Formats: sequence, structure tokens, C-alpha cells
Amino acid sequence: MLAHTKRACLLLLSMPALALANPIVVTTHSTGMTSMVNADLKEVPYDITITSTFDSTKVREFEVPGAGAIDYRLMSTEQIPYVVELTIGGEKFRYEGMGSGSLFHVVPDTAGMLESYEHELRIDYPGGAYARYSVTGRGAAGSFGAGGLLATRNIEGSAGFTSSFDKSTGGGGGGINYTFGDGGPSTFSLQVSPVPEPASYALLIGGMLVLGLRRKALGTHTFGVRSDN
Repeated sequence: MLAHTKRACLLLLSMPALALANPIVVTTHSTGMTSMVNADLKEVPYDITITSTFDSTKVREFEVPGAGAIDYRLMSTEQIPYVVELTIGGEKFRYEGMGSGSLFHVVPDTAGMLESYEHELRIDYPGGAYARYSVTGRGAAGSFGAGGLLATRNIEGSAGFTSSFDKSTGGGGGGINYTFGDGGPSTFSLQVSPVPEPASYALLIGGMLVLGLRRKALGTHTFGVRSDN
């Protein structure tokens, strides 16, 4: 029994600590065609996924009324973990670290206008250089559901959504700039979900430990054949 307890404790200690008080993961995925601004301007296919982990207690939210719509905005007040996975023109890139995250939700109050949800990430480099990535999804009014910018969502944009991707840089950081074009086919998906609390992991491991001890006491059963080894 001591050995089982020891293994469970080691497993709990090996889990990554959740540094954020109330972590919520936002993941956006977009595919389509884009133009390379400071290359040869030809359109190339892209596939991008941005994942940011926001701390819901360390954000600033505000509203910006506009012509025919309300722009809801949320910005992280501290650096947050991110992962950017980008395939463009046959080349693959992956960036991860700490950056500044923002979310924008434009809700129309005029008939015929599209609703949009934008996920933006800014990475700052030494010397004032930066790279900014953003993915925007667009759909009919009401298609993103109710609630705030960090409300739980699971949207697969196989139908009724279009998307765009934008990368911009400044101060010599981040490489080539890209711009989006809304004319071609595109796809969009969005997932917003809270990260399970550490206590949930502890309960899961505790349950697994109890089950393991019970199975050890009774003997392991595989396909109806008992083995006491």
C-alpha cells in the first residue's frame, strides 16, 4: 500500500502547477488564403491555431459603442501563456512563451450586420520589436452565443462562418508580415473553456489510487482470468 501511495504522490507532484488563479483557455483556428505583404504578394494557403490562457481575475474589460454595433473588448493586464501554430505557403512555424492577449466581440444592433469574435496575441521582443497575430471569425448575429468574452464556447465553423488571419510586426521582430483576404473560402473554430482546478486532479488521482488498491486486493482480472501475480 505504501508503494501505491508513494507513486500517487509522485504523480501529483509531477503535474504542472497552474500559476493562474482562474485560468481560461481560448483557442481559435482558421484556414484560408492570405497574401504575403513584404514578399511577392501572391496568395498562399494558411492554417493557424492560437491558444492563450487568460486569468479571468487579471483582465480589463470595456465596451466601445459604434455605428450599428457594440464592440466588447477584453485585455490581459499581465503576460499570459500562449502557443501559435502556423502553416503558411508550405512552411510550418511554432511559437510559445508569454505574451499579451486580447479578445474582441462585435455584436451588431442593426439588421444585416455580421457578428465577429477576434483573438489577438502580441509578442514583445528585446529592443522594442514585436509580432502580433490575430484570428477573426464572422457569422450571423447571435451565432457566437450569449455571455462575456470568457464565457464557455465551442464553435466549429464548418457552416455559416468565415474567418481571417493577420500578422503584423514592428521594430524588426517576427519576420514576414501577412495580410488576409475575405474573398476566398475559409474556416473558423473557437473553444473557450476553464482549466480544471488542481483539486479536481487530486480527486481524480485519489479515485484511481483507491481503485488500484481494490484491484490489487481482489487480484487483477483480465478477460475473466484471475492473476494474483
